[in-house]
Amino acid sequence: MRPWRFCCCLLPCLAALSAPLQAQPRPSYAPSSTHIYPAGGQRGTIVDVLVGTECAPPATHFSIVGQGVSTGNTLGSLVHDLGEPSPRRAPTETPITYPREWQSQITIAADADLGGIFWQLNCAQGGTASRPFIVGDLPEYLEEESNSLATRAERITLPVTVNGRINGERDIDYFRFSAVAGQVVTCEMVARRLGSQLDPLMQLLDADGRPVQVDETHAGNDPVLVMRAPQASDYLLRIANVTKHGNPAYVYRVNITTKPFVQSAFPAGGRAGQTESIELSVLTGDGTAGTSVARVTFPAQPGPFQYQSSEFSGTIQLVSDDVDHCLDEQPNETREAATMLDLPQAVDGRIEHARDVDWFSFLAEPDTAYSLVCQPFPAWDASMPTLLLVNEAGKELARHRNIEAEDGVARIQWKASNAGRYFVRVRDQQFGVAGGPEFVYRLTVRQAVPDFELRLASDNLDVMPGETTVVEVKIVRRGGFLGPVQLRFRDLPHGIEMEAAKVNAKAKSAKIKLNIGKNLPLGSRRVELVGEAMIGGKKIQRVALANHSGVDSQGLAMGPARLPRLQ
Repeated sequence: MRPWRFCCCLLPCLAALSAPLQAQPRPSYAPSSTHIYPAGGQRGTIVDVLVGTECAPPATHFSIVGQGVSTGNTLGSLVHDLGEPSPRRAPTETPITYPREWQSQITIAADADLGGIFWQLNCAQGGTASRPFIVGDLPEYLEEESNSLATRAERITLPVTVNGRINGERDIDYFRFSAVAGQVVTCEMVARRLGSQLDPLMQLLDADGRPVQVDETHAGNDPVLVMRAPQASDYLLRIANVTKHGNPAYVYRVNITTKPFVQSAFPAGGRAGQTESIELSVLTGDGTAGTSVARVTFPAQPGPFQYQSSEFSGTIQLVSDDVDHCLDEQPNETREAATMLDLPQAVDGRIEHARDVDWFSFLAEPDTAYSLVCQPFPAWDASMPTLLLVNEAGKELARHRNIEAEDGVARIQWKASNAGRYFVRVRDQQFGVAGGPEFVYRLTVRQAVPDFELRLASDNLDVMPGETTVVEVKIVRRGGFLGPVQLRFRDLPHGIEMEAAKVNAKAKSAKIKLNIGKNLPLGSRRVELVGEAMIGGKKIQRVALANHSGVDSQGLAMGPARLPRLQ
């Protein structure tokens, strides 16, 4: 699956409305999006969707970004179907609120790229942040209420992607399917990684409603169940919310296949442009993880990418390296037995047991800055690596834990004052408590390359005619870069003036003031926030990354957690 690549934008959300509906924007009534249902569709189909919003008027502009997908320019009719009703509440209880839903359509070409695309709403009152819509290749099935009892379970045929939602309080969804003895059935929930309000609970039951033996794992906050059918029979899939709550915004997708599920890979990286062997950890429903060897061709462009095998269900993230890489080799549990690295180098390692410690060493040059980066892989992996850097005498020079970082990555930026051999220790935060082959990490040690990244809290910006809007941008500095960064917008609409702005040297953030003209015409426009800095005598440009609304509590999404910069 190829990830979508497109620019990260601020949206002055001023969608043109029909004449009878035009009015001055009111900040307190800015729209928000809650969901889209179904949250995905199959290639080569036209999907009727319901778009959930708050404070969105008729004729709100509905846009979607992605190759091979299209939609109408505005939302359709308002829908009043509440699905499975909630039980009646006592007058003293807090009333249940439901988002409004509007009809629309999304057309998906037969050759559209698989994975996440993004949609937004814009009107004269403002706009919404992006939310994902998933393009899949399996047949799609939409839940039909009421299916809250096992006796009313809906019949599905595998493989299939089931689209449903926990519509009301205490709602439960049942689906029935057939499997032959020994057949593997994988159920992968996709809910929290869509930004859904659902906290999913998923179970596999036999025809009589008794739980069956499954292998269970998680992709972020979403559960994955793998069963090997003990006999030829019907089986039930039961889906609910962890709490009693529910409404139409509690949407989900479940990919149900007859293939084992890949939960991780080792090593997780390979040299860009080369084909290498990767060991896949696979769940087959037998109670233990099996292994399979795959030959993977790593993209010529360095960086993370999504890998999917035709033999298995699930996608995993791998990394195409621009440096040589090696495996953690035992024994290296003492400083004296440290593995020598030839910089720059990436290491794929494992915390094999609860008291496992991995030592590495490298030769440093005087007055040279180095970057040490260590992260769990995949991001929702069980490991929580910590880094320690010492000199030959064992004196501590720096340390960092991945749990201290916003993005879950342990980083040490350090400058060697003297030439010599230095040592790096990788140990898990759960040292003495937990470990195993699933505790995978990636360590990269190299001379520091100064760089920076700009981040915005959201990928939309509401602007009101005649007012001043303040945008805060944060900077993530890499490789010891401490210099100033000049900020500007590309294609800033006429009528919006930007006061001179920059991120000062060593600063972590900056605020940008935009003065909005009183006569700014209504209309939806996209602009890019660009940062420019001099690094090594060259002008470097970076387009800001922005959060979207389809991210779970672990920072994971179906695709990038932040919209990627324009390449």
